[in-house]
Amino acid sequence: MNMAFEKNRIRRAIERAKTVYEFILYKQGKFKEPELVGAVSLPALYHVETGYISVTTGDATQGKSKPLSKLLCLFDDFKTSGIKENDTVLINGKKYKVNGWTNVMETDFAIDMSLERFDG
Repeated sequence: MNMAFEKNRIRRAIERAKTVYEFILYKQGKFKEPELVGAVSLPALYHVETGYISVTTGDATQGKSKPLSKLLCLFDDFKTSGIKENDTVLINGKKYKVNGWTNVMETDFAIDMSLERFDG
């Protein structure tokens, strides 16, 4: 696989979307409460994946799907942004919290951030 080609392909997709997200950064305060640190902008591509969970009720197991919101960004942009878990971002008027990320194919060219919607 040509990594330079793949990185360029993701970069072009992010540029084509022309969406820059504003993340609110927090740190853990003296009393373990979140304290505002600042804000950072990050160009990224919003997408939704479908996750599946199994729910067991009595004798039957039922499969359910759940949409999982994610942001795809370049590894270098993410690395310099300072974004961590529990930082927040506003997408389409809804507030999301970063709850993890994946280094796509462990190649250091793209990060796929998992988001969790919350009210707050």
